[in-house]
Amino acid sequence: EGDKKYQRPKDGAGPCLFFADDKTLVMAPEPTLKQMISTPADADSLILKRLPKLDDASAMLAVFDIVKVRTLVAFYLFSNPPPAPFDKPPLADLKNLLKEVNEAVVKFEVTPEFKILATLHAVDEEAAKRTDTLIAETLTNVGAMLDEQSESATDGVQSELAEIMSGQFNGIVRELTRVQKDDVVTLEFKGIVLENDINLIGPLAISSYIKGWTASIAQRSKTNLEKIGQALDAYVAAKGMYPPPASLDANGKPLLSWRVHLLPMLGEQALYEEFHLDEPWDSAHNKALIARIPAVYRHPRLPAMGKTQLLLPTGPATLFVGIEGPKPEAITDEKSKTIVLFETDLAKAVDWTKPADLVLEPADPIKGLRGYVTLPLNVLFADGSIGKFNFEKQATDLPSLLSPAGGDADAPAAKADEATKPASEAKPASETKPEGEAKAASEAKSVDEAKAAADSNSEGETKPECEAKPDADAKPDAKPES
Repeated sequence: EGDKKYQRPKDGAGPCLFFADDKTLVMAPEPTLKQMISTPADADSLILKRLPKLDDASAMLAVFDIVKVRTLVAFYLFSNPPPAPFDKPPLADLKNLLKEVNEAVVKFEVTPEFKILATLHAVDEEAAKRTDTLIAETLTNVGAMLDEQSESATDGVQSELAEIMSGQFNGIVRELTRVQKDDVVTLEFKGIVLENDINLIGPLAISSYIKGWTASIAQRSKTNLEKIGQALDAYVAAKGMYPPPASLDANGKPLLSWRVHLLPMLGEQALYEEFHLDEPWDSAHNKALIARIPAVYRHPRLPAMGKTQLLLPTGPATLFVGIEGPKPEAITDEKSKTIVLFETDLAKAVDWTKPADLVLEPADPIKGLRGYVTLPLNVLFADGSIGKFNFEKQATDLPSLLSPAGGDADAPAAKADEATKPASEAKPASETKPEGEAKAASEAKSVDEAKAAADSNSEGETKPECEAKPDADAKPDAKPES
């Protein structure tokens, strides 16, 4: 068009492309594109007004002039039958936005945090209200659909994919703000981009390869936790206690994480000896060792950059309450119901040598645990077993799972021990007499029965069938059970 060149699809279908400059791409039907190219730069153009100059290299702006393409897109979306995914709920009604919105401006920023700002200019204020309601309903319906798929998936690949998509979506919705004012609806999202999880969504759909690959990821994660569980058991056996969350200097300043001090139990003695144990984790010497993170501390999805998602739960009403390592006797609940380690959300990842773990408040432990998404988290229990913590289903159980005393955090050890006995071992109320009293009562009863039998015989000529004898095992001085 004049001295400007644009690209047209060979088959004539779809939009044409025009690179206005090295940072601006225009996509439009050919008549609209020709008109735009020939329009002077200082013309009163709506789309140019919506397209301000961006100085930030990490930002991107997309402007959609829906009015110009409404007829063309409507023919496509409202055909019979409509194309997927607009052919059935929950997205079937979303295509109605085409009738309600004239323009859409979407701005993306990727640093310092991921941010999307979408501004929808509706036909009028009433259309804006309908648009806002439609978006809210669609978000709710999509979330419910993804949750249902996550719960009903039986195949390993489908389950992994459903969990990732459901967690990503719920995380986005939770951080999304939506405002309708006059004829404009704005949606803003700020959050951390979980690139590794996003990258999994596409490959997970390629089932034949992904089945083994996904199973491998899950198995590697489980194997890592099992190894750490065994190392913690070895540490307890050698030291008589769990490792403290951090080693401290003479002034009480944290130096190195428990993950460093567990290295000898993980077969990493040589690496452990390279650390300057009297220096903090970020000293010039120790900081250079961050890059040498053992594979056992790194999740398969996390890039090899010295980060780990394996964090202890610390704070009041957890096993790791203070600065000292807890003793195993502190766990009075069943060990299979006491969480000692979380494989947290990627957003919570820390440098593996840094003395940093989860700080959970008793009033709202979920707050300190929740990251960007709400995927079920792998957890290690005190008995070495591996499980999952589901935010949506187990939120009310979390305090009990964190407490070494279980649901009754104030119960004395004896009471907790009694509560954990099998029903077959529990004594009925009528049998709870002290041992000495029970033996004496038994002997008295036997003697009385013998006398009665003797009185009923003639002249004492016939002996009773059973002669009462003292219990050879009776202990007159036996003390009541404690």
